[in-house]
Amino acid sequence: MSCTKSKILDISLRLYNQCGINNVSQRMISNELGISPGNLTYHFKRTEDILEQLFLNMVNEIDMIIEGGKTRDITLAELINLYVRTIRVLYKNKFFMIDFVHIIRHCDRINKKYVQVIQKRHFQHAQTILDLIDNGFVKPPSFPGEYLALYERMSIIADFWMSREIINEGVVSEESINHYAFINMSQMYPYLTEKGKRDFEASFGIYMT
Repeated sequence: MSCTKSKILDISLRLYNQCGINNVSQRMISNELGISPGNLTYHFKRTEDILEQLFLNMVNEIDMIIEGGKTRDITLAELINLYVRTIRVLYKNKFFMIDFVHIIRHCDRINKKYVQVIQKRHFQHAQTILDLIDNGFVKPPSFPGEYLALYERMSIIADFWMSREIINEGVVSEESINHYAFINMSQMYPYLTEKGKRDFEASFGIYMT
């Protein structure tokens, strides 16, 4: 990727995070960069092209975290660490999560890629649960589909907790990352073995008092 393209993406990300996508125009981005609108459209013809590349960058960064931590011997503590790291990537790209519904409804290419990502994450979650069961951190399911339902509940919180923060607090702060990591991961607590609970409490004990 060219230096100019990288700068466009960096500036766009900062402006989207600060202002929201509805308040950022291509002219605003080009002015911030000190380039002409024509130079900007030479690299990215439409706003959706910028959004799509930012989305791909975010997904690729999360993929690297997940792939780098992939092991059949995974512990619950390691899973929690991976989850917190992925939330930090989402926070770095927080405008996606805050404007999530608008982006998905108006950007067809991102919508299709998001569906693919969700399918991939579902498979990764299912494999991780099996590994955690084998390693003694999670109980076997009580009924078919139990952990699929857990995945869907966790996905809802992961996708929309930043919107809730905006509604309640008016801003998404970095300090809220660990709090919502605890809120979401605590959905796993009833499914944990005693070994799993020890890992959970070692990671989140401060939030359990």
